[in-house]
Amino acid sequence: MPNKRRFFAALLTALSLVSTPAFAEIDLTPYELPSEYGSSVQVISPALTLVLTDKSYGRNNENTLPTSITIYDEGKIGLQIELPDYAADGTRQLYDLFAASPTRYGLITYQPNSETIRPVRFQLLLGNGLTKGITLNSSPGYYRFTSDCILNRRYDGETQFVDQYYFEGDLISSTPIPLDLSGPYAYTVLPDNTLVYVPDCEDGLHFQHLSADGTLLSDLPIPHSTDAIVPKVYFSDDGGVLCQYQVGDPYQSSVLNCADEQNALLWSKTLSAPNAIVAVSQVQFLPNHETVLMGSAFANSRKLFTIFKLHVDAQGNILSRDIRDFTTHATYRYDKVLDTFGNLYAVTRDTDAYPIAVVPFEDLPAHDDPGLVLE
Repeated sequence: MPNKRRFFAALLTALSLVSTPAFAEIDLTPYELPSEYGSSVQVISPALTLVLTDKSYGRNNENTLPTSITIYDEGKIGLQIELPDYAADGTRQLYDLFAASPTRYGLITYQPNSETIRPVRFQLLLGNGLTKGITLNSSPGYYRFTSDCILNRRYDGETQFVDQYYFEGDLISSTPIPLDLSGPYAYTVLPDNTLVYVPDCEDGLHFQHLSADGTLLSDLPIPHSTDAIVPKVYFSDDGGVLCQYQVGDPYQSSVLNCADEQNALLWSKTLSAPNAIVAVSQVQFLPNHETVLMGSAFANSRKLFTIFKLHVDAQGNILSRDIRDFTTHATYRYDKVLDTFGNLYAVTRDTDAYPIAVVPFEDLPAHDDPGLVLE
């Protein structure tokens, strides 16, 4: 009889383990930073994180933190600068953060405006405060950053240009863009001042290389199956391109197209998992045209919340995979971001109820592969 009791006790324990969720909710408290509704973060390095708080974003005056930019060093305040909610003329001020490199990061300031193009100010954050910065006529989506300069797309009459500026304000180069090219989803300028350009064309996406004087050097059409796409585009330092967009409903897959620095298509595949929404959020380019794809596969209905790193070869074959669990109170409301050294983090964005948490990928528990397939 004692043996029989021990058998049933063991069976009951096993059944209870089976009925328990595979992953308990991760405690985010050690990773939280002071923040409120509407706050945002920019991760600089494993030690440094920028936090932007905006008191005016609070609903019904619920926000209590001042409008400020704060740099946290190992979780402690290294520098905090309060920012005005209004300019001297009474105009509302809006803010954002940027990080171009380990030493070039800071604040973006602009004003609400019905016009697409408006003055936008870029200021570096140094140990003793913000620089005077540079102000350009621009808009979110028109500007982007390389490790040592600001790029800005502008119109001059019927002609558009991509200008390249040092952060101190000096103009480096200005590349004209042919009039028959529509506005880009994304672009970058290479060290030789040639331009890699991904415009929105009637027949689909195009990967284009332009010379410094605007001459079209190469054109790679990338047809797609739907008109309703908003692609994300990633560039390597030498001009390689990887573009991804989502397809499917309700479960979405990630369509990926990868080209080399000569604008030759390396591979075109779709990343998917059964009954899950799969999206690539970050890309790292490695030697020999290999890449690391980083993103998430989740299904809110069955409590699946994972973050992945996939090492992919030059033909788009998965060489290795690292899957981590991110079961938290944020559910699917989290971003996958890189710091300026290429380290991956999960950053929560349910700021209406909880502070922002910045969690290194390596701190997350391993998870079974949800069935990711790249084909």
